[in-house]
Amino acid sequence: MVFAIVGGVLLVVVAVVCLFLNRIIFYSPLPGQSDHFNLPKGEQLDPYREGVLKEIAELEKVPFEPVEIRAYDKIRLFGRFYKGREDAPFMILFHGFRGTSIRDFGSTARWLIGKGLNVLMIDERATGKSGSHSITYGIKERMDCLSWTDYLEDRFGKEISVCWFGISLGAATVLMASGLDTPQCLKGIIADAPYSSPSEIICEVGRAGGFPVKLLYPFAVLTAAVFGHFNLRKTSAVEAVKQAKVPILLIHGDDDRFVPCRMGIEIAEANPAIRLELFPGAGHALCALTDTERYRALVEAFLKDVAGTSQW
Repeated sequence: MVFAIVGGVLLVVVAVVCLFLNRIIFYSPLPGQSDHFNLPKGEQLDPYREGVLKEIAELEKVPFEPVEIRAYDKIRLFGRFYKGREDAPFMILFHGFRGTSIRDFGSTARWLIGKGLNVLMIDERATGKSGSHSITYGIKERMDCLSWTDYLEDRFGKEISVCWFGISLGAATVLMASGLDTPQCLKGIIADAPYSSPSEIICEVGRAGGFPVKLLYPFAVLTAAVFGHFNLRKTSAVEAVKQAKVPILLIHGDDDRFVPCRMGIEIAEANPAIRLELFPGAGHALCALTDTERYRALVEAFLKDVAGTSQW
């Protein structure tokens, strides 16, 4: 009888802990999350906040074609397609954790669209208008990279040139996808502020928040399996880029207080062919704002090298 009571109490404790972790780590979307103007708080963003809000407002005015596809697991995925020149490459933009493409890319997206590129801004699974309620930190999202690329190939032909451009979670996602059997049309990958692995970033953020990571991490692994139906330790950006078949431009701010710069360096060291560009004093995903001229020059030069964007 005593053992049954103790066992029941333990099950309740495990269930409560897993429900709590699911809510703070994996569940999405949360209230207000899909609001493009709902910027994250933080002193590093504050100097740019007004400018970012203006850029978001301007980007929202740009006409787009809403598109929907089905992911490999039948999840509905939503995106905004901005048609560019007939001969221009296709950029697929992957936003960050509980973010939106319009908010996370802002002026960079508007710049790419203004340059005549074909831009597809997607809602990651479990965000915006896409389906699911579990963020999988790139484990399942990496397969969505292939689904979106297949969509473009089916619609515009296999001769197109495609580049993946990710920021934060989106950056880690495209890097994890680089280790898959990527299509011939994929010419390059740009990753801004990626983390080294799902496990590492969850532990890093947990430690920063004062949580007992060693105690809670096994519960996080269990929660991912039960609620999200995925293995949190299945792959990592570090391991995936070792198999990458396309050029990679990796950008990271050296004052990133969310995804430490050392993670970007660790990823770059896993593949000597990766071009690593560090931005002094830049916070998380703020390189494009800290030094806009240099950021755009790097992206432009990379695209000219890998995708033949000779006319800007």
